[in-house]
Amino acid sequence: HEGVTPPLMENGMGQDLGYLKIGLFPGDARIFSLTLAASPDDDVLRSVLRTQGFERAARALPFVQPWVAPEFSTPISDVHGMANLNNTRHFLVEAGEPLSLGVLALGDALIHTNPITGRGCSLGWVAGFMLAELLRKEPDDLRALALAFEAGVEREIVPWYELQREQDRDAIEVDAIQRRGGNPYQIERADGSQDPKAFMRSLLREGLGHALRDDLQVLRAFMRVLNLLDPPQDLMRRPEIFQGVLRAWNDRHTRPPLATGPSRAEMLDVLRAA
Repeated sequence: HEGVTPPLMENGMGQDLGYLKIGLFPGDARIFSLTLAASPDDDVLRSVLRTQGFERAARALPFVQPWVAPEFSTPISDVHGMANLNNTRHFLVEAGEPLSLGVLALGDALIHTNPITGRGCSLGWVAGFMLAELLRKEPDDLRALALAFEAGVEREIVPWYELQREQDRDAIEVDAIQRRGGNPYQIERADGSQDPKAFMRSLLREGLGHALRDDLQVLRAFMRVLNLLDPPQDLMRRPEIFQGVLRAWNDRHTRPPLATGPSRAEMLDVLRAA
C-alpha cells in the first residue's frame, strides 16, 4: 500500500521449515512476490496451490505475516503453481566426442535445476559469455569448440547442478523424516551414535545461519559463492570459514532460532481449516 514501510528482513529473503520452503522477493513499484514450496506428493500441503490455502498458510508464518497483513498489502494476482521442476542435464559430448558438430546448448536447454535458488538466468549468462569467448578462439574448428565448451560447462556450471541435486535429495529426506514425526536435525541417535547427515544439517542451519550475521569473513565468503564468483565446494573447505561456522554452531543454544514457524502438524490443521 502507498506510504507503508516494508518490514525489516533481518534473516534474509527466505526460510526453510523442512516441510515448507519460503521465498519472499521485494520488487519494483511496491510489488513483492511470495513463494511457498512443498513436496508435490504431500497431498494436504497441495492446498497452497489455491488462494485460500495459500493465504491461510502465509498468515501462519511469522516470517511472512507482516507482509501479508491487510493493512500492509493486497494481493494483485491469483496463486500460480509451478511443477515438474526436475534437475536435468543434457549431454552434448559422450566418450570424449561431440554427438553433433555445430550444435551447442545454453541455459535450460543444457541444464535445468530447481529454480528455488534463482541461479538459472545467471548460469545461462555464464554459458553465453563462455560460448562467445570460445567462438572467438575456435571460429572454424567445431570439434575443438564443442570440447572446449564442454570443459567450461564442467568447470563453471556443473558444480551448481550437482549442489542443487544434493540439496534436493536432502530436502526430500528431511520431509520424509518430518512426516514420520522425527527431527531431521537430531544429531544423537537412539543408540547413542551420531548421525553425520543430521550434524551437517544442523551445522548449516544453526551454524552458518548465525555466522552470516556475526562473522564478516564468513559473510564475504558466502556472498562470493551466492553470486557464483567462487565454486560452492570451496566454502566449507576453507579452515577459517569452517571454524567460524563451528564457533557459531557451538553457541547455538544461546541464540534465538533463525527459522521459526508452525510444525508440519500445526500447518496441516491450518490448511484443513481452509
